[in-house]
Amino acid sequence: MERRANLEGTSIVRFIAAMMVVSFHVALMPPLEMSEHLRFITNFGGFGVPLFYILSAFMLSYGYRGQLDSAEQMRRFYTRRFWRIAPLFYVMMAFYFAYLWVMHRQIVDPAKLLTSATFTMNLVPGHVTGFVFASW
Repeated sequence: MERRANLEGTSIVRFIAAMMVVSFHVALMPPLEMSEHLRFITNFGGFGVPLFYILSAFMLSYGYRGQLDSAEQMRRFYTRRFWRIAPLFYVMMAFYFAYLWVMHRQIVDPAKLLTSATFTMNLVPGHVTGFVFASW
């Protein structure tokens, strides 16, 4: 297996994108008046999300180029992706399920529960946002 060249600067760009998102959310949390010279945080901080996703997708594509040629390699790739994403998402599903019941006496629609648990919520109109905050 050939080793890909390290693309200098990609980690710092992902870090900057992540910090844009964090600072954007922190700036919006307290209802405080923000100084005019810091207003760029709330005006442009949200651009960190698409920047982070685009760069991450590029890095995945770059890193796996030529390495997903067989069914076994594809299975291994998707299994690793699942175990990287699903456990925390399922914990958050359980948290929100309990939170919605305890705080709002709201029962999660079983169809939304199913589409969220199977990661198919983007395929069903009206389920795109799921019931877990930011589950898009």
